[in-house]
Amino acid sequence: MGALRRALTTSAGAIAGVSCVVGFVRFVTFLIWAARKAAEKAHGRAAKAEACLLSCLQWLMACVKSVVEFISDYAYVYIATRGDPWWPSAVAVRQLLRKHGLTALVADRLTARRRSAEHLVA
Repeated sequence: MGALRRALTTSAGAIAGVSCVVGFVRFVTFLIWAARKAAEKAHGRAAKAEACLLSCLQWLMACVKSVVEFISDYAYVYIATRGDPWWPSAVAVRQLLRKHGLTALVADRLTARRRSAEHLVA
Protein backbone atom coordinates (compact mmCIF):
# COMPACT_ATOMS: atom_id res chain seq x y z
CA MET A 1 0.00 0.00 0.00
CA GLY A 2 2.89 2.33 0.75
CA ALA A 3 4.32 1.79 -2.72
CA LEU A 4 1.03 2.79 -4.34
CA ARG A 5 0.84 5.93 -2.19
CA ARG A 6 4.41 6.90 -3.12
CA ALA A 7 3.81 6.17 -6.79
CA LEU A 8 0.74 8.39 -6.87
CA THR A 9 2.14 11.24 -4.74
CA THR A 10 5.81 11.96 -4.15
CA SER A 11 7.20 9.76 -6.94
CA ALA A 12 4.70 10.71 -9.64
CA GLY A 13 7.18 13.14 -11.19
CA ALA A 14 9.93 10.53 -11.34
CA ILE A 15 7.56 8.03 -12.94
CA ALA A 16 6.48 10.66 -15.46
CA GLY A 17 10.16 11.42 -16.17
CA VAL A 18 10.88 7.77 -16.91
CA SER A 19 7.87 7.66 -19.22
CA CYS A 20 9.12 10.80 -20.95
CA VAL A 21 12.55 9.26 -21.58
CA VAL A 22 11.00 6.06 -22.95
CA GLY A 23 8.59 8.09 -25.08
CA PHE A 24 11.42 10.21 -26.47
CA VAL A 25 13.42 7.13 -27.46
CA ARG A 26 10.34 5.62 -29.12
CA PHE A 27 9.69 8.89 -30.96
CA VAL A 28 13.26 9.08 -32.30
CA THR A 29 12.96 5.43 -33.38
CA PHE A 30 9.74 6.29 -35.23
CA LEU A 31 11.34 9.28 -36.95
CA ILE A 32 14.21 7.12 -38.18
CA TRP A 33 11.72 4.50 -39.41
CA ALA A 34 9.72 7.14 -41.31
CA ALA A 35 12.87 8.61 -42.86
CA ARG A 36 14.01 5.12 -43.95
CA LYS A 37 10.62 4.41 -45.55
CA ALA A 38 10.80 7.71 -47.44
CA ALA A 39 14.37 6.95 -48.57
CA GLU A 40 13.33 3.49 -49.77
CA LYS A 41 10.64 5.03 -51.99
CA ALA A 42 13.10 7.45 -53.55
CA HIS A 43 15.24 6.49 -56.53
CA GLY A 44 18.97 6.81 -57.07
CA ARG A 45 22.19 5.76 -55.43
CA ALA A 46 22.12 8.45 -52.79
CA ALA A 47 18.62 7.38 -51.71
CA LYS A 48 19.69 3.74 -51.48
CA ALA A 49 22.76 4.67 -49.45
CA GLU A 50 20.61 6.82 -47.19
CA ALA A 51 18.14 3.96 -46.73
CA CYS A 52 21.00 1.61 -45.83
CA LEU A 53 22.44 4.07 -43.34
CA LEU A 54 19.02 4.67 -41.82
CA SER A 55 18.46 0.90 -41.54
CA CYS A 56 21.67 0.62 -39.53
CA LEU A 57 20.65 3.57 -37.39
CA GLN A 58 17.20 2.04 -36.90
CA TRP A 59 18.80 -1.20 -35.70
CA LEU A 60 21.00 0.74 -33.28
CA MET A 61 18.02 2.69 -31.93
CA ALA A 62 16.08 -0.57 -31.51
CA CYS A 63 18.90 -1.82 -29.30
CA VAL A 64 18.92 1.43 -27.31
CA LYS A 65 15.12 1.28 -27.01
CA SER A 66 15.26 -2.28 -25.68
CA VAL A 67 17.85 -1.38 -23.05
CA VAL A 68 16.01 1.79 -21.99
CA GLU A 69 12.70 -0.06 -21.69
CA PHE A 70 14.30 -2.94 -19.77
CA ILE A 71 16.01 -0.64 -17.27
CA SER A 72 12.92 1.57 -16.99
CA ASP A 73 10.71 -1.40 -16.10
CA TYR A 74 12.90 -2.12 -13.09
CA ALA A 75 13.44 1.57 -12.31
CA TYR A 76 9.65 1.95 -11.97
CA VAL A 77 9.74 -0.69 -9.25
CA TYR A 78 12.58 1.06 -7.40
CA ILE A 79 10.79 4.39 -7.66
CA ALA A 80 7.51 3.01 -6.35
CA THR A 81 8.91 0.85 -3.56
CA ARG A 82 11.75 3.02 -2.28
CA GLY A 83 10.65 6.50 -3.34
CA ASP A 84 13.99 7.22 -5.03
CA PRO A 85 14.29 9.63 -7.96
CA TRP A 86 14.70 8.21 -11.47
CA TRP A 87 18.46 8.42 -11.86
CA PRO A 88 19.36 6.72 -8.54
CA SER A 89 16.78 4.06 -9.39
CA ALA A 90 18.36 3.47 -12.80
CA VAL A 91 21.81 3.27 -11.17
CA ALA A 92 20.45 0.74 -8.65
CA VAL A 93 19.05 -1.34 -11.52
CA ARG A 94 22.42 -1.20 -13.29
CA GLN A 95 24.17 -2.36 -10.11
CA LEU A 96 21.63 -5.14 -9.71
CA LEU A 97 22.26 -6.27 -13.28
CA ARG A 98 26.03 -6.17 -12.76
CA LYS A 99 25.65 -8.34 -9.68
CA HIS A 100 22.96 -10.73 -10.96
CA GLY A 101 22.95 -9.99 -14.69
CA LEU A 102 22.21 -13.33 -16.28
CA THR A 103 19.82 -14.36 -13.53
CA ALA A 104 17.83 -11.14 -13.92
CA LEU A 105 17.68 -11.49 -17.70
CA VAL A 106 16.49 -15.10 -17.52
CA ALA A 107 13.88 -14.20 -14.91
CA ASP A 108 12.67 -11.30 -17.05
CA ARG A 109 12.36 -13.49 -20.14
CA LEU A 110 10.50 -16.19 -18.20
CA THR A 111 8.02 -13.74 -16.70
CA ALA A 112 7.53 -12.06 -20.08
CA ARG A 113 6.63 -15.42 -21.63
CA ARG A 114 4.28 -16.17 -18.75
CA ARG A 115 2.58 -12.79 -19.14
CA SER A 116 2.12 -13.34 -22.88
CA ALA A 117 0.74 -16.85 -22.21
CA GLU A 118 -1.72 -15.36 -19.72
CA HIS A 119 -2.97 -12.98 -22.42
CA LEU A 120 -3.63 -15.94 -24.72
CA VAL A 121 -5.60 -17.82 -22.08
CA ALA A 122 -7.61 -14.83 -20.81
